Amino acid sequence: MSLQLKIDELVSDHDALADSRTATLGEAIAKLIAEEERARPLKVGDEAPRFRLQAYDDTFVALDDHLESAPLVVTFYRGLWCPYCQADLQAFIKLIEEANDLAPCVLAISRPRAPGTDRPTDHALGLNFPVLEDASGELAVQYGIRWPAEDARTIEHALGLDLLSFRGTEPWINPMQARFVIDRNCQIAFAEIAFSYEERSEPTNLLPLLAQLRGKDD
Repeated sequence: MSLQLKIDELVSDHDALADSRTATLGEAIAKLIAEEERARPLKVGDEAPRFRLQAYDDTFVALDDHLESAPLVVTFYRGLWCPYCQADLQAFIKLIEEANDLAPCVLAISRPRAPGTDRPTDHALGLNFPVLEDASGELAVQYGIRWPAEDARTIEHALGLDLLSFRGTEPWINPMQARFVIDRNCQIAFAEIAFSYEERSEPTNLLPLLAQLRGKDD
């Protein structure tokens, strides 16, 4: 069922049942949207959408080029300007150093606030893996962590405000960050969607899973 139909159904039910004890319609719609945000991201066992994106060093990186070195860690960030995202990115440096023979392939994906800004070098991150730019936001939509344009318009119409006001931040992706581990068959072996800093785990926690997946491939 589309988001529009779910909202229409909610409005109809709310009008029929509303009394002084029920939540306002706006609160009910906001709750539905929050639940949809958490239900839509891809899950373990789903096929990972393939992509070819430009990195911030102006090279192009394709998922297919890295599947042979899988397991592959693909991690989305709200923006390189975000202090929490910066800390997580730098934690991946430690993961790569500790992985030794696992040598996991890490691809970070973000989007600048404006073209030509928010490069890793702008924030002195010193990363040893590429950061790719999802300029259109279409890849984030495919992974279920960004609203398609039609749904975004539906939300704005239903709530009477724009997504920037609703989310309180730049609306590139819905969660703060999203992390996926992709195996050699292009299937998602791990998915973690963090809507707050408290919901995220340390990148080094992935080491046992990466070792297990690498063992299956050897």
